Amino acid sequence: MAGLDPRSEFYTLLIYPPDHDTLLLSTSLGVYASLDAGERWWPMDSGLPATDNQVRDNVADNLALSADSRHLYLGLVRHGVWRADLAALAEDANRAPSS
Repeated sequence: MAGLDPRSEFYTLLIYPPDHDTLLLSTSLGVYASLDAGERWWPMDSGLPATDNQVRDNVADNLALSADSRHLYLGLVRHGVWRADLAALAEDANRAPSS
């Protein structure tokens, strides 16, 4: 589980229907993605609040996929709903540091 801080709280784990090796996880430190069934994780940056944003400390059990699995929705108390285009998953993975 490289890339996840074991001190964070883990909330919702979603399996991406088009590819079951792709996982999406909400944590107390933000939303993370894995393309290899959870071996390596990186923070999702496309369409969601930046890692250094205080909003990221307010993640709860509130991830959802759109019906067509093209978008990920994240609801944050007092901060609204954020939408990420999941076509950007591969781009985020390419920018993630290797461990």
